[in-house]
Amino acid sequence: MAHCPYVQLQDIEEALDEIRTFPLLKEKKPGIFYIKNQSFLHFHIKDDQRWADARDGEQWGTQIDLPFNSNKKKRCLKDSV
Repeated sequence: MAHCPYVQLQDIEEALDEIRTFPLLKEKKPGIFYIKNQSFLHFHIKDDQRWADARDGEQWGTQIDLPFNSNKKKRCLKDSV
């Protein structure tokens, strides 16, 4: 499956900026993060749905849904439910 175009990640730019500060992470392409030479975090889009894939140890973890225009206030409300 193809990765999400970076232009489709602009609404989460603040979160991406924070991820970029994590030690050992390298952003080889915009929105595609590696630890050493292993893919760690990247994003997909299909049929107006967007999600992230992130490693959980040796395997990929559970898909992380990322609705579009998910501003900080909406994310906080969702996390508190």
